[in-house]
Amino acid sequence: MLAGCAAPDAKALKTIACEHAATTIDLQSVAQLDALRKALGVAPDVDPIRTCRELGANMDPRREAPVTSESN
Repeated sequence: MLAGCAAPDAKALKTIACEHAATTIDLQSVAQLDALRKALGVAPDVDPIRTCRELGANMDPRREAPVTSESN
C-alpha cells in the first residue's frame, strides 16, 4: 500500500493552519479568531492562540529584518 494513502497527521495540519494564521490575519479580529477556532476544531470558548502555541506553532508577530546599506 502507498504511504500517501495514510490518514493525514491532524496535529501537523493544525500547526500549519496556526502558522498560516499568524502570518496572514490580524489576531485581534473576532471573525478571524473564530475562523481559526473552526480550522482547529475547538469550542468557541477555547483560546485558539493558546491552542496553537500548545501545538508548537510560533504565534508571535513576524518582524522583518531592518534594511541596511553598506558602502565601501
